[in-house]
Amino acid sequence: VLALQLAKSPQGAAVLLASIEQGKASSRLLEQTAIRSALEQARLPGLKKRLEEMTENLQAVDEEVPPLISQRRQGFVKAASSSARGKMLFQKHCVGCHRVTSEGAKVGPELKGIGHRGLDRLLEDLLDPHCNVDPNFRRTTVVTTGGEILSGLLIRGKGTKRLLIDQQGKERKLDVAEIDEAIVSPLSAMPTGLAGHLKATEFYDLMAYLLSLRGTASPPQKPVKK
Repeated sequence: VLALQLAKSPQGAAVLLASIEQGKASSRLLEQTAIRSALEQARLPGLKKRLEEMTENLQAVDEEVPPLISQRRQGFVKAASSSARGKMLFQKHCVGCHRVTSEGAKVGPELKGIGHRGLDRLLEDLLDPHCNVDPNFRRTTVVTTGGEILSGLLIRGKGTKRLLIDQQGKERKLDVAEIDEAIVSPLSAMPTGLAGHLKATEFYDLMAYLLSLRGTASPPQKPVKK
């Protein structure tokens, strides 16, 4: 969000590019269409060459995800995972955004029956959450009239009231008069990097718990990519 704001002015674009070249910001920011477009409009001297140099060694995200999914699938099949331990992990890490029955929040989709999706789709949901995104749960970036930049799930309330729920489940009440700009992203409100936050054994336990949830199924939005 900050990178996009910087990219919208020549001075900010220069700061952003310098930060990336100095290793203070990720060059993956340059893969985002909105940021790239804003930088091009800034018309900085030598921009094309600088962008090429900063992105030439980047491995595409799509190339990184399938091997990780394959690795975790093989590991899960071999692991002595425990749905009971997985339930405790779910209560610790997931109920801030999801609920199964009456427990948990409604920031993300309700997960009752999620086990019917099967191992391959669940691996994709957890490790590549931006692949199949329900439009109702896309991330929104809000810029307030006071200059704050907020991000999360924006929910319509009564009248002019809005509720923004961030990735930690914290709520912020807003009035439409306080919102200067609201940008709906194609990305999921669910954070990435779950595999990095959990040990492999914990990840397998969480998968075992999710696969055990066999209530009324929520159908997949799309077939799993091969």
